[in-house]
Amino acid sequence: MARDLISVVMPVYRASAEYLSRSIQSILEQDYPHWELIIVEDPSPNTTGELIKSFRDERIVHVINSGRTGFVAQINRAVTLARGLFVARMDADDISTKERLGRQIDFLISHPDIHVVGSNLYIIDERGESLGERRYPENSEAIGNNMRLRNVIAHPSVMLRKKDLIAAGGYTEEFGTLADYDLWARMTVSGKKFFNLTQPLLRYRIHRDATKNTLLKKQLSDTVKIKKKYFRFRQGWSLACELRYWAENCLKLFPKSFIYYLFIKLHTQKITLP
Repeated sequence: MARDLISVVMPVYRASAEYLSRSIQSILEQDYPHWELIIVEDPSPNTTGELIKSFRDERIVHVINSGRTGFVAQINRAVTLARGLFVARMDADDISTKERLGRQIDFLISHPDIHVVGSNLYIIDERGESLGERRYPENSEAIGNNMRLRNVIAHPSVMLRKKDLIAAGGYTEEFGTLADYDLWARMTVSGKKFFNLTQPLLRYRIHRDATKNTLLKKQLSDTVKIKKKYFRFRQGWSLACELRYWAENCLKLFPKSFIYYLFIKLHTQKITLP
């Protein structure tokens, strides 16, 4: 079973019951049946134990930490518990399309040279209504080149082999909620290959309480630090990379609302959800 088992790892903290319920349901509705969903939750006033129990599916593993550990520690604990050879990421406010897991595991099995597979995204708002689509470079060369400019692998959309994640050093605490960009940067400079499926396989929710909104300024600051650590003084750093690096340094001085507006405008194409 472990040969084709996918371990979906989901950190949870102060989750919306409505969003979490829909996220879990989207995994239950997957066309591909060989998965386990590992939810590692840090305690809060709205701990979700009863909600998760209500799904009555033995493939769901729910662990509640004794205290606040943080995003990276939650993911690392989930990976430690993972029984599958493949690890997929999922956030508690996003929705996977029903074909997501099947498409991604088929791709990794048929492309053993690819280490990480992600996908394009549907962007939705608090009510689940369409804001557009976010598109990323597809092949490994384009992804590697663009990674020096910005993170072009959407973390909650990814699947990778557990052994490759461990070999790369896993997630580290240095950059907090940008631990994914730090991981992709390490894998990029070590020659690992990525691929983004052009079909959007995740509905990525933008809302007021999301980490992607509340910590945007810190994430921008960490983005600059990651570029400096892994890319800036290495081969492949171009004039465009340098200009964007300094633009991001300057952007940190602007109000968070402006940064958020600019981020959405630059990275989202208007579409209608199917």
